[in-house]
Amino acid sequence: MLKTLLKLYFIKKKREFKWVKFFLTLYFYAIFLVVILSSWLGISDGMKTTMIGLLDKIEWAMVVPIMAASLILPDFITKLLLKDDSAIMDNYLKTRPVKEETWNKFVMISTFFDFFNLSWSLPLAVFLFFAAPPLVALLSALLLFMVSFVNSLAVTTFRKAKGWEYKMAIIVGWLVWQPITLFHSFNIFGMGWGIHYLYFFVLNTVALLLCIKYLNFLPQYDESQNKKEKHKKFNNKNSWFFIEMRPYRRGKRLKMILFFPLIFIVQAYLSVHGESDTIDLDAFWFYFGIVGGGELILQQTFAIEGAYFDGIWSRPISVEKLLLRKYYFGCTATFVTALLMLPLLFMYPLVEYFYTYFAALTLSLGFVNVGMLTYCFTNKALDINASGKFNTQGANFSGSAFALVFTFMFAPMLLFIFLPLWVASTIMLVVGMIGISGHRYFIKRIAQRFIAKRYKHFERFR
Repeated sequence: MLKTLLKLYFIKKKREFKWVKFFLTLYFYAIFLVVILSSWLGISDGMKTTMIGLLDKIEWAMVVPIMAASLILPDFITKLLLKDDSAIMDNYLKTRPVKEETWNKFVMISTFFDFFNLSWSLPLAVFLFFAAPPLVALLSALLLFMVSFVNSLAVTTFRKAKGWEYKMAIIVGWLVWQPITLFHSFNIFGMGWGIHYLYFFVLNTVALLLCIKYLNFLPQYDESQNKKEKHKKFNNKNSWFFIEMRPYRRGKRLKMILFFPLIFIVQAYLSVHGESDTIDLDAFWFYFGIVGGGELILQQTFAIEGAYFDGIWSRPISVEKLLLRKYYFGCTATFVTALLMLPLLFMYPLVEYFYTYFAALTLSLGFVNVGMLTYCFTNKALDINASGKFNTQGANFSGSAFALVFTFMFAPMLLFIFLPLWVASTIMLVVGMIGISGHRYFIKRIAQRFIAKRYKHFERFR
């Protein structure tokens, strides 16, 4: 039966294969190679000789374990947010004599050949075969593949587990395995590289066997169980926050939207430059890091509801209340990203940026978030269960959509170019306070305009 499952898997992959995604993936890897080659060709011959000498002196047998252990955390988070899993059997397979053990073997094989399992381990393995001795390169490649596979299987097991009583076991196990692996990678006891690699393989093998054991231990999902009581309890959480958060928690595509603000925040932290009393940061990334959460979420205004807007219209729910709920949810996301940016001001002597920080937060709450709600006039319906990789469904590339992006995302940044920092911050603060005080009036006007042309918008959602 395993052969049949694998045959069906490859048939499905063949049908779902798109050359556009394939060439886009190659494009990103090609861009990465072009950056490396252009950087290499741009340096002087003396610098090239120095770098080649440094590469020759690197003890790859000691560097690769530290590199592999350091990549465990970002790799796990990336796969948890972006990786698609087939951990649960499809409905049409449940009518066939497929044993749970056979299905778990299929899950492990499909996880090993998954794109995210090979996306970083394979390029690093190829690089090591050029940079390191053959035996070290071979063992290092196997080590990288094993670390990536353990993370992938842990994420797959986490997705298959139903209920936090089963998910917590995976989280606790991973929190034990990751520090032990990181501690061992530094080779504090001075072991020979062969023994060091052997123990590293043993640690990963134990983690892999425990994942497989736990995957087989997990109970099958019982579709006949009575879920009325559970559903009744969950209804107590039908607040505006949980209603808005539910699609982002369940949908594959929307999880990527929660990931992008972290890029702005990391870039803002990396933009700090200078020494001692001359420390400074990039005001553009500082602004993006604060307002990014609300901006990206409110770009999806009514794109999710567009799939069932006819049903919403038949219920006693006003468009104004829907927009207010979206606005408050976007403000919550803005507060989260702003709090993540706050430690940056305490890590360095950046007292002068506290005023800019407060002004950017106020502008986001009163001007940017209200303005981004106007995306309800241009957005199309999207499928939240579709994959988020290279998916432009629901997006609108019209001139009006780009005008909204420029007005509410990039126009405030022009103040930093043409005005002193404190003047730009004062203008942002005043505009933001006006927007906060009148946000209900502005949202009411947006709702009235939407209702006036409701049939036109309904046709766009279909």
